[in-house]
Amino acid sequence: MSQLQTQRLDTQTQKNQQELLYKNLEAQLGLDQRQALMASALTQAPRYQALLTQLQQLEANIAINLATYTQESPQMQSMLEQRKNLLPLLRQEAERVLGTDLGKVNPQVLAFQDSVRMKLIEELVNTANQIQVLGVRNQVLEQAEKQLSQYAQVFPVVLRRYADLQRDLETSNNTLNGLLAKQQALQLEAVGVKDVAWDVIAKPEIPRYQNGELIPVSPNMPLNLAVGGVAGLLLGMLLAQLAERFQHKVFHTPEEAKYTLQLPLLGVIPVSDKVLRLPSAETAAIDLENPPTPTNAFQEAFRSLNANIRLLNVDSPIRSCAITSCQVADGKSTVAVNLAMAAAAMGQRVLLVDADLRRPQVHEMLCLPNWKGLSSVITEDLEVEEVMVQSPREDNLFVLTSGPFFPDPTKLLSSRKMQHLMENLSSKFDLIIYDTPPLLGLADANLLGAHTNGLMLVVGLNQTEREALLLALEDLKMAGIPLLGMVANGDKGSRYYYQSYGQNYFEQTSA
Repeated sequence: MSQLQTQRLDTQTQKNQQELLYKNLEAQLGLDQRQALMASALTQAPRYQALLTQLQQLEANIAINLATYTQESPQMQSMLEQRKNLLPLLRQEAERVLGTDLGKVNPQVLAFQDSVRMKLIEELVNTANQIQVLGVRNQVLEQAEKQLSQYAQVFPVVLRRYADLQRDLETSNNTLNGLLAKQQALQLEAVGVKDVAWDVIAKPEIPRYQNGELIPVSPNMPLNLAVGGVAGLLLGMLLAQLAERFQHKVFHTPEEAKYTLQLPLLGVIPVSDKVLRLPSAETAAIDLENPPTPTNAFQEAFRSLNANIRLLNVDSPIRSCAITSCQVADGKSTVAVNLAMAAAAMGQRVLLVDADLRRPQVHEMLCLPNWKGLSSVITEDLEVEEVMVQSPREDNLFVLTSGPFFPDPTKLLSSRKMQHLMENLSSKFDLIIYDTPPLLGLADANLLGAHTNGLMLVVGLNQTEREALLLALEDLKMAGIPLLGMVANGDKGSRYYYQSYGQNYFEQTSA
């Protein structure tokens, strides 16, 4: 971090020096960067320079002959006529070289540039280019410094987890060493050996009969059982201690997460063997005509989730929500995509916006192009209708992908244009779903959630760390971001319930 700050300070100092030099050159030449480029272009145009030289010679002859002749003399009239004819040619050639009308061009641009002024013009152009390079470098260093600052916010949680793992490892090592010592002591005690100094009396030999055959030795079963029993008991206690420590790190059931977080449980998503990353509509699209059999229990969970969202506030329906999670791999993008497809299949006009500009997933999950998207609408003044696409799997589903990489997503999402875009979209769709980055260490989800009906929090069962999630919820409460509720993702028990109940129900109906 300190190295980045030093580099950024040096870059800013160099930029300030170059800007001061640029102002001095600009005042000395009477030209700005654009005018200097024009003057340089005219200097390198042979025909323009030839006409300009001819005009200068003609002006010198006129000045000399005025001392001898009057302006009405034939000699003077001839030279004045030549100058009159030469000026339009010079002007036309300048317009051809510059590609612009000379009406508003600084006269200094059209004047003859000697070698000294040409060097100053070249230095002015180079200085302007250097200012731009230093400006870009300063922006890159500033962005890198911001990212390091964001990572630094995550370090305390990582350090606490590392310390817990170190303690667990130390405890395990101590227990293992104790078990090994007790095992050795039991073995020595069983053969009657006390804790005395060892002396080699004779080399160990394998017992044999006189004819050379090995003498069979029976195992000491009571001793082996005793040692195994003690070792198994101690190992079981160790494993139980480690399991108890692990149980308190993550959430294992939806009820546990609901009780701890004190949030409405909007839905429970079962574990699914199908991953929505294939271009086959058969495996990805939600079909309302099929009953909830083992093949679509995963989809039925999202229909139930959508129904619960619609019933949250009957008088004022939920029109927009931001879906987020505490950390990566909790399944927020999977929930966002499948919820959008379920709502569209149930008749709602839905827009799915991939607002995770750091690690976008929606375009990959739906097999859509991402060469233009949300970042293009904000930065390139494009209409959103030109960029969003209609899903080939659901007629009511429209998707706005993330678009090309933008170096500062937080700046983009907090812009006034992003707020206006969210306000305009809210009146065109029944439901808008924003897939946002995780909460931990990032402000993106908070920025978007403040302009929607609320945040929906995805909790990955056996995945989301309890301590990290509680810290993230504290930040949300301090920021005043509304929370619609939570979705428990990856529950194995609910998967069995959906499949068995749905299959039995429809088998009875068909009978």
